[in-house]
Amino acid sequence: MISQDVTDETVYRKRDDCRSVHHFIGEEIHFDSIDFTIAVEDIYQRVQNEDMQTYLAEQNAADPG
Repeated sequence: MISQDVTDETVYRKRDDCRSVHHFIGEEIHFDSIDFTIAVEDIYQRVQNEDMQTYLAEQNAADPG
């Protein structure tokens, strides 16, 4: 499940008894069934919520060049 208001990804896996696992900016999600890994910030790249704006501002401040 992907939230649009905050950068919170929730993954439910059947093999884990559908227990929820949350992922946030700075983390990656790996989908075993398709052997695919994606960073949470890549999912939200074009979303303009407060979490992403803060993250992008921090990234720009850390990289002055």
